[in-house]
Amino acid sequence: MQLRGIMRLARESGTPSGSRPAWDKVIAWVFLTVALGLACASLIIAAVTPAGAGVETATEESQRLAEIHRALGLIEYVIGDYPDAVGSDGEILDSTEYEEQRAILSEVRDILAPEPRRAVSALRGASTVRQPVDLMLLRNMASAQRLVSRHAPAPEVQEILRALWRDVVEVHELRLTPAEMPSLDQGAALYTQACAACHGNDGRGQTEVGLRLTPPPGDLLDARFDETLSPARVFNAVTFGIPGTAMPAYDILDENERWDLAFYVLAMRQNGMGSSPCISTTTEQQEPMQPTADELAGLSDAALTYWLQEAGVNDECVAVFRARIRQQLEP
Repeated sequence: MQLRGIMRLARESGTPSGSRPAWDKVIAWVFLTVALGLACASLIIAAVTPAGAGVETATEESQRLAEIHRALGLIEYVIGDYPDAVGSDGEILDSTEYEEQRAILSEVRDILAPEPRRAVSALRGASTVRQPVDLMLLRNMASAQRLVSRHAPAPEVQEILRALWRDVVEVHELRLTPAEMPSLDQGAALYTQACAACHGNDGRGQTEVGLRLTPPPGDLLDARFDETLSPARVFNAVTFGIPGTAMPAYDILDENERWDLAFYVLAMRQNGMGSSPCISTTTEQQEPMQPTADELAGLSDAALTYWLQEAGVNDECVAVFRARIRQQLEP
């Protein structure tokens, strides 16, 4: 109907009888009509779309990502503390700690698979020959829970949880590195303000406030943290807190400040180790290449020690170089 009206207007616009229609005017009217139609459609869509719908979607995605990061922190917590709950032969050493580990893994499952029925259906229908990595994530989650329910020895549980940790990072494409170069000076100041009252200036946790807490704060310099404590794990602990303890989430600190604090804690563990003389046996008798801040974010002291040994540093110099690397950050 619109096109018929346009053609009539074109004929009535002064075109002499018997001459060819003014097609340029017809085309102009067609384009004008289409443009007006699109404008009307846009106004109608805007009228029926709730205000801020796009913002809400972005907010939901941000909240979901924060929950996934929290799940990662909970997995790290179980990796580090499960040996305190279950012994090497599968005996339960601390029933309260053991039940807490089970509860934490249930919480991780709820975060990773908020729709349990769909997750179970996906696992049952998955090929055992080749599976997408997100199904491997769910399978490793289920395997970890089965092992813990049988109070399996710590090495078995830690192995499957490390695989689960890697799956979570891969599936959700998580960034576990600082956006900016961490500042150890800023980290030291934040530690004094937010952490020293409980953990002590030296990190040992032997403070009046700390000793009144149940459980008391852990000794950050304890050798048992060599395998599990990394800047990324400290970052997660500061971001989300630690369940079952008095360790709160420091959401008043922005992301860069939390990384500053995390890198400082690992540097503090090296105090007194970087000044000892040693003779390097590295290739060309030089200090090994410095890992970047991004690489250091995920390295525990045990992993950094292995990295140095692989670079040719002898045992006498490992602690010295490890301290220098932690306390003299390079981009």
